[in-house]
Amino acid sequence: MGNNEEKSTLMRQASSSISNANVSTSMDIEAYSQHSFSSYDANRTETVQVQSYWKTYLPKELICCIIVFIFGVYSPTNLWRPIFGINMRPIPYQKLSSGDVILDLALSNEYKPNDQVWCSSMLLKQTSFTLPLIIMIIITQIAPKARVKYHDTHAAACVLLTSIGTCEFSTQMAKMFVGRLRPNFYKFCGFNSETLTCTGSEHDIIESRSSFPSGHSSLCTCGMFVLVLFLLGRAKIGSSAIPTKNEKNSFFMNRKIAAIVSMTPLAWSTFVACSRLYDNWHHPSDIVAGCCMGLFFPAVVYHIWYPSVVSKQAGIPLESLIASALPSNKDFA
Repeated sequence: MGNNEEKSTLMRQASSSISNANVSTSMDIEAYSQHSFSSYDANRTETVQVQSYWKTYLPKELICCIIVFIFGVYSPTNLWRPIFGINMRPIPYQKLSSGDVILDLALSNEYKPNDQVWCSSMLLKQTSFTLPLIIMIIITQIAPKARVKYHDTHAAACVLLTSIGTCEFSTQMAKMFVGRLRPNFYKFCGFNSETLTCTGSEHDIIESRSSFPSGHSSLCTCGMFVLVLFLLGRAKIGSSAIPTKNEKNSFFMNRKIAAIVSMTPLAWSTFVACSRLYDNWHHPSDIVAGCCMGLFFPAVVYHIWYPSVVSKQAGIPLESLIASALPSNKDFA
């Protein structure tokens, strides 16, 4: 009997010790959880505190993009052309023994001055740069995708500035290197069939030899494609959200409609490209090359500041994604 009572006493003591240990462990876990969550909340609160745009590195980046834009747009004609000149191809003609001069019919089309064409240079600049910039600024201010609003506006502006700067530089340098004669070359340069030389101004002679690639096509396609990528990033075509059975049809239909609407700016660039053929300012191959360049540069530059338009994070600037991953980094706060 004594042994049994002793065993019972030992068992009660062991149970009491286990219970106390469990209570202590539960209290420690609860205290640890409270500490962890409070620390997490503190970190989240710290990230929400938005630092002034001018105290981050972003203004310096924007200045670099503006420099790329100015250099790309103005340096080919004002810096590099005076140094390297333009490829002066021989004027195609054939003089018969009778004294008559035969010209290339492909270069004898009617000449339309810049103020009489479908898309003038001023309209091109307004619709290719100013219009997309205004649209993107308004959208990023009204419905930003980033937690910090200026991340979205900054990224959109940088993409447009850098895309147009690099595209324009490549286009104008290619014009100088190739020196292809325009379809309206003879009338544009003022070709004289007696002296067999161009009698127009220096500006007209250079412009008449700047057919390849089409500058209107490349610039307009570049500006419109930047806007298309920007809108596609907000169309949620790569969203991983799973709709309910009742929402399935409308969910996929809305995404398709959003994707189609996002592509509509390319209709304007297509019209501008076709108008250059209609106005006898470019050969078909000039326009195709210009459109390809206008598509290439935005496709590359866009992904410097944004993820892919078919990713789950589409439309969210990379600065914002990095800020979420590195909440302690004050540059992104």
